[in-house]
This record gives sequence, structure tokens and C-alpha cells, in this order.
Amino acid sequence: MKTVSVVIPAYNRQAYIAGTIDSVLAQTVPDVELIVVDDGSTDATPAIVSRYGDTVRLIRQENMGAAAARNCGALAATGQFVAFLDSDDQWDANFLSEMLAAAARWPQAAALYSFAQMIDADGKPLLQKTHNVVYDPDELYAVLLRANFLLPSTMLCRRAALLEVGLFDVSLRRLQDWDLWLRMLRADMMFVGVQHCLVRYRAHPHSLSADTVTGNLAALAIAEKHFGPDDGYPEQWPAHKRLAYGGVYRFQAIDALLRHQDWSLLQSALIHALRVDSTLATDESLFYELALGTQPVGRRTPAAVRKHLSGFVRQIEIVLTALETSGLPLKICREASGTAYYALSLVAYNAGEPALSRQCATKAVRLRPDLVRERLLLTNLGKSMLGPKLLDRLRRTRYAV
Repeated sequence: MKTVSVVIPAYNRQAYIAGTIDSVLAQTVPDVELIVVDDGSTDATPAIVSRYGDTVRLIRQENMGAAAARNCGALAATGQFVAFLDSDDQWDANFLSEMLAAAARWPQAAALYSFAQMIDADGKPLLQKTHNVVYDPDELYAVLLRANFLLPSTMLCRRAALLEVGLFDVSLRRLQDWDLWLRMLRADMMFVGVQHCLVRYRAHPHSLSADTVTGNLAALAIAEKHFGPDDGYPEQWPAHKRLAYGGVYRFQAIDALLRHQDWSLLQSALIHALRVDSTLATDESLFYELALGTQPVGRRTPAAVRKHLSGFVRQIEIVLTALETSGLPLKICREASGTAYYALSLVAYNAGEPALSRQCATKAVRLRPDLVRERLLLTNLGKSMLGPKLLDRLRRTRYAV
């Protein structure tokens, strides 16, 4: 029996599959079982995998989707642990060693997760990481209901735990991983985070995550599977159902902007999300995403954001005005507006616009007085009042020898 079985589901990935396999073979952990499940590829993917000989176990099946391919690999695996690596992603050489070390420290953990660095289609690192927060295991279920941030390529799971909950749901064509993590957490299985960036996650136009239409439909299907349909009466729902559906509409709001550059669609989705889950009004990560406007993830440079920032501010202020006439309670509207201005102040400061940052911070505190306790806001507000020339002089003085 191997310690770890690595399962790579692959469909028409001739451009990336060799790099993915090589990253597994470069692991510092010996005795790894590597299984590639070819899901009916019509390109050279199986031929490329075959070149590795007995080093890689190749299983071929007709095209049935990523869930079925992962299940096939997990059932064929002999390892105590199973790690799923998507066929266009790559691991750092220490991924398995660090994950297994964490598993040894947390023997009660059913799954462990790490962080990922985004790369482009050519493998060049992008500016952003996918996620960088480790959550308390007791909080993770509620966090994951709102936003699915656990990528399959960042996970190491105990095979027995996967089999216990029934593996991936093959009826779902997208987000099967989100459904599986939620089922495991509902079964009181512990997830532990490893605070290292050990995965290279490829963002390219042909990835499944780029298909947001099916992504939105899958998110709704999963929320309905776990909590029943959206019957239009969220005030009568249990807390977890509100979190789940709020997360679905939260995703739709962000997607409307990033994928479609549609501020009107963002507005309607945001109103829907706040009506379902009022706690989203203070969700700083949501409004930070919206404050970045249409700038694509991974390529958000200060110069690019600064170029369009004044336009983003105007558009967000239109959205905030629409909230006030939407029928939402005034308290929720004020909280959402305060959070939005707080996010805008951070984005403006990071983009090198101290005057705009100061204006937005002042509005944020006026709408949400509780933000005076936010250290980051106060620090940036203080720095913005100094002005760039004085601040630069103070920095040079501080570090002078």
C-alpha cells in the first residue's frame, strides 16, 4: 500500500499534462502512486501520458466528466491519502511533504488544504494568489457556504473519508468539489489548513472555471441539493441556508463584473444577495472585489487599477444609490455603503491615490462608525493625510544609515 495516491483527471490537456505529471514526479516524497484518468480525450493526451511508462498508471474511460474521472482514480487508488491534481495545474516540489507533515500533526483531520499561486496559460506567475487565509476548523463550514475557495489541486484527503461520504457527485458537471467538501464538513470531518503557497493554479480561457454560465447553474443546484429551493422567503430560512444562497448570489454579483463588465447585472445580483443574507453588507472581501471593478484577477496592477478607479467609484456609487430604493432596510443599505467606501479607500490607497483614499475612508466611517476600530483603515487614512512627498521623506529618513 502506498502512502499517497495522486489522481489526475485529464480531458484534452496535451498542452499541459506533461508539466503536471513532471511536478508530481519531482516531489520530495518517495513511494507515490500516480494515476492519470483520461476522460475520453480526442487529442494527444493519452499518448503523452503513455511515454512515462510504468511510472504512471493510465486509466482510460469514455467522456463522463471530471467527477467520474476523479471517482475512478480514487477507487483505483491504493494509498492511505488521495491528492487530486487538475491536469493544467502544478505542485511545488514540497507539496506532498508539507501536507503529509501536517497530516501527521493532525491525525484527526480528514482533509488538508494549502494555497495556490495563479499562473497564466504559459506558466508565468500572475500577481495574485487564489487564497491566503487558514480558518479555524469549526468555522470552515460556514465560510465555505459563502464562498468556495478550496481548489481540488490544493487538497490532500484521507481515502477512507472520501469513501465514507460517497466521493464526487457525478450528476454535477461543475463544482463537484464544493459539494464534496460541504458533505464532508456536514459529517463533522475536520479540515486543516497549511499556510504555505504550494500549488500553481493555471488561469486560462479553456479552463472549466472560465465557463461561468454553467458555474452559476451548478452553484444554484448545489444550494438546492443541500438546503432545498429558494422559495422567496429567506426570512424563514435557517442560518446556513441563508449563507449558502447568499454565497450563490454573491458569486453572481462578482461574476457579473469580472466576466461580463455588467454593472446593472451586478446591481440586481447584489440586491438579491443582501435580501437573502444581510450579513453580506459587512463582507469586506466582497466589496473589495467590487471596488477593483473590471480588472481581471491575477493582473491587478496599481497602474491598471488607478487608470479606471474614478470610473469604478462612480459606478459603485450608482449601485449604492440603487440599494436605497430597493426596499432593503436602511440599516443594511448604510452598512453596505460603509463597507463599499472602506474597500474603495483601501484600493485607492494601494493604487497611489491618497486624496481619494482619504475621501472614501471618511465616508466609510460616517456610514459605519464601527470601522474606527479597523487598524488598516486608520493607518492608511493617517498616511494619506501626510501626502506622498512627506511620506516618502519619512520613509527615507527611517531607513537611512
